[in-house]
Amino acid sequence: MSYRLEVVTDRIDEAVLRAGGLMFDHCRAGWQVVVVTVDATHAEALAILGVRAEPPGAESEGNTKQDRSFRTVVAPLEHLTTPESTADASLLWGEPLGETAGRVLLPVRHQLSAAARAFKSHAMRCAGLQASDMAEERFWIRDRPPLSAVSGRSGTRSPTMVGGWAGG
Repeated sequence: MSYRLEVVTDRIDEAVLRAGGLMFDHCRAGWQVVVVTVDATHAEALAILGVRAEPPGAESEGNTKQDRSFRTVVAPLEHLTTPESTADASLLWGEPLGETAGRVLLPVRHQLSAAARAFKSHAMRCAGLQASDMAEERFWIRDRPPLSAVSGRSGTRSPTMVGGWAGG
């Protein structure tokens, strides 16, 4: 089984700010981590995190592996209005407007490892951003039926785990 984290964004600096720690931690855990963007500025910041950029559509064209994979997409909240992707999981960043948060989104957070905080801080400076020592990154997930209803997995959603499942 392979694991892939795709951060979809118009700007690399925004990806570093919003999901730099998540990208670093997943990369260190053995995931293939890419930022899907046409932006070429601040690519050095991605290198600090151990991540590479690729243009939109590159993965689907180049992926001929037949093994099972788990794909998570991380993107700005504006992607909520687009049809759901073929990803196994989706995380969105940003502030929801109006009643959107309570009706269709659930908050989750990723606790950054000490190494992720340090590397993200360096990557932020490299991208021209004010570096800060954030202990967590916050995301939204779409409110869906429990995974156990579709896959037989038991457990409860955890608001502190990206992916959200504890137990079972």
